Amino acid sequence: MSTDSRSTLALPAGPTWISAFESAPGWMRWSGAALLGYTLFLLTPTGARVDGTPVSSFASLVRLCIEGSALLWACGRAELPARFVLSFRIAGWTSFGTALNYALLLPQQLGGPTIVSPTLDSALTVLGYGGTLLSLLVYPRAPARPGERSALAIDTLVTTAGLSLLGWTFVTQTSAGRALDPVAQSFIQAFGLAQVAMIAGLNLMIVRGLAVPSPRAFWWYVAGLALYLPVIFLTQLNAVGLVPNWPIDIAYYAGVLPTLVACHAVRTDPMTHVGHTGPSWLRDLNPIPLVMPLFVGIALLATLVVGPPDKALPLAATLVAISLLLAVRLLLSAHHTAQLGRAEAAREQRRQADRLKAIGRLAGGIAHEFNNLMARVIGNTELGEASLPAGAEARDHFVRARTAALRAADLTSQLLAFSGQQKTRLDLVDAEVAVHGCYNRAVRGLPTGIVPELQRGGGPYAVFADAAQLHSALDQVLDNAVDAMPQGGRLTLRVGREHVRDGLRLAQLAVPAGDYVVIAVSDTGVGMTADAVAVACDPFYSTKPAHLGAGLGLASVHGFIAAHSGGLAIESTPGLGTTVRFYLPATA
Repeated sequence: MSTDSRSTLALPAGPTWISAFESAPGWMRWSGAALLGYTLFLLTPTGARVDGTPVSSFASLVRLCIEGSALLWACGRAELPARFVLSFRIAGWTSFGTALNYALLLPQQLGGPTIVSPTLDSALTVLGYGGTLLSLLVYPRAPARPGERSALAIDTLVTTAGLSLLGWTFVTQTSAGRALDPVAQSFIQAFGLAQVAMIAGLNLMIVRGLAVPSPRAFWWYVAGLALYLPVIFLTQLNAVGLVPNWPIDIAYYAGVLPTLVACHAVRTDPMTHVGHTGPSWLRDLNPIPLVMPLFVGIALLATLVVGPPDKALPLAATLVAISLLLAVRLLLSAHHTAQLGRAEAAREQRRQADRLKAIGRLAGGIAHEFNNLMARVIGNTELGEASLPAGAEARDHFVRARTAALRAADLTSQLLAFSGQQKTRLDLVDAEVAVHGCYNRAVRGLPTGIVPELQRGGGPYAVFADAAQLHSALDQVLDNAVDAMPQGGRLTLRVGREHVRDGLRLAQLAVPAGDYVVIAVSDTGVGMTADAVAVACDPFYSTKPAHLGAGLGLASVHGFIAAHSGGLAIESTPGLGTTVRFYLPATA
């Protein structure tokens, strides 16, 4: 089963806390209780004094072994994705590697020989956080939607650059500046690099990570990883004596508890097959990068006011860089949104065209059968009328029946025109002559208050068309325009030649690129809403009252244009009027 990354399915209810605790392995239950107890112990005065001693190092070794065991145990579920298993295995073995580092430091703290030098300890620390970063990069991610990859890269770059710069400037550099020896400085800078890695990895995971196997498991795991960030900042401040040891260890132990919950959820939660875990707006317009210029700007102002001034230049340079990146990001978002809008409009137009094509096939079949029946009705009424004396009363009944049958035959002709199956005789037609003839006929019957106008653009106006069908289609549109102006207005009929460069994909009948003779009928009448324009070419649709609407209206016009490989565009605004344009392929 596959779902779109934006889809949200009903999530199966996870186990209750009591049942989850009871179903967890014994080693995990006792380990979690021990970690929670030791965390509470660190809050006491005795715990604060024990912190930093061999007892604390041994507790950290045990903590890391518990964490690594839980991560590797979570990988034992068979249906987990391969990348998820690889990510957890890297994280688990990274925890065991860091535990080995603590094990090598214990002899030195107990008065034995030095096995791990401070420089090597810093290098192993960087490697440990590098392993954590690698596990975050390997973690399975939601696939980028079309046009999204660049925007996500910019979001990650802006967030990482902004937060890392603030942390490096106000924590790493401040702590390194107070360090008394180069070894302490290198230790602080190593944790500064670790903070950059964690910020980048967490940002990428939160924005694009998959909910494996469930959102609950995912967010518990993210919470455990996020608690390592304060550990990094506090460790740098602790290296120069600005904070004690116990807040660091509390953050460490507090981070393992959500990880244990996440590992248990990985083994027990149903696979929900949810794609991206967060809301769609987090990927479309992540708010965190947008506030980065504000944070960096405040830091720059604070630096200029209280110093030191040497930090102002990198802050200013970063502020300019992320502002430019965000400008590019917003342009990409606008372009992507426009693309989505055009794609949706094109899909809607294709659906409309397919629907009209299906209706046209049905209408054509009905029209042929109906035409055959009407031919018999008309023939028999004519025979019945001819068989009666001139003054017979029954002749009037035959005349009315034949008139109704002829009107039905006219409707059949409209149905055939809509379906594109009407017999068409293509001739070289001067569209300007046809427009002028229709204009003259329309002007003769115009109601009082309507002002007509005929406009001519550049020629030539030659097209291959059925002249009778062209006149019929123009008369239909002109009649609609007159009916739309019951209080009077301006009726404009224009003909001209036009070159369409990129095509009109959003028209009622798409207009490919090319040269066209364009016939436009405009009125200043009541107009139509966007919803009415969308269905204006549907058979028997009319904006008039039910007792006044008649025939197929613009549906037959649509069929005529489609049969001539042309295009049709309708623009309308309620209260301002409507413009209908015919695009007929021009010929030399």
